[in-house]
Amino acid sequence: MFNSKLVRLALVACGLIAGTGAIADAAEDVGVYVDNPGIARYIETAQGLRQQLPGARARWNEIEATGATFTIRFYRDRAGDQPQPCEGVPINVQVWRGHLNSATYAASTANCKAGTPVNAADDPALHSLLSPTALFQEVSSQIDRGVSGQACIEGNFDDEFGLPTMIHEGCPWVKESDVRIQISDIVSLRQRFWNLAITSTGVVLCLLALAFSHYKRVQRRQEKMPELLLR
Repeated sequence: MFNSKLVRLALVACGLIAGTGAIADAAEDVGVYVDNPGIARYIETAQGLRQQLPGARARWNEIEATGATFTIRFYRDRAGDQPQPCEGVPINVQVWRGHLNSATYAASTANCKAGTPVNAADDPALHSLLSPTALFQEVSSQIDRGVSGQACIEGNFDDEFGLPTMIHEGCPWVKESDVRIQISDIVSLRQRFWNLAITSTGVVLCLLALAFSHYKRVQRRQEKMPELLLR
């Protein structure tokens, strides 16, 4: 799919014309991906995700206006980086009118407690991606890099809500750049309202039915009382 020799020659020529080594360094970085036979599959995957992205964004925009809740997890594998204290712990996120309303840990570990807010200072990069707007921007950027053969990205989008339910950034031959994002339990606040309304209505109807049944029993007993007294 790519002529690696032509790519190297073109990039080296640009470096000579510019009179700087910056382009030559870029050529070496790009070569890690372009020269690898496995990159073709990831380019095709990125192209597919690019086609799906507009529809996914449109579906999410319809939900975002009224708000939604979802659970998100982050996993990273970067060489030389220390794992974050709460990495991999599920986070409950609520979005209201396009803005991040709240983000709390859904489980407890030695370093974080369920129900406590996610602190932006602990991991600014992670906290920024809790906003779906920022998350879509990150995914879009990685897709563009993937289409050009400079990154590897895989994933899928929710058929109903549009959010990326799984995103994997990283090539198998570049272990230190592995990032995984998982989103689940997506519920629109409108849907939650109607679910609550239906449940409440069901409870009320059940109580009314019980009350009516009790009333009928009492009424039948009262009707039988004169007959018992006459005996």
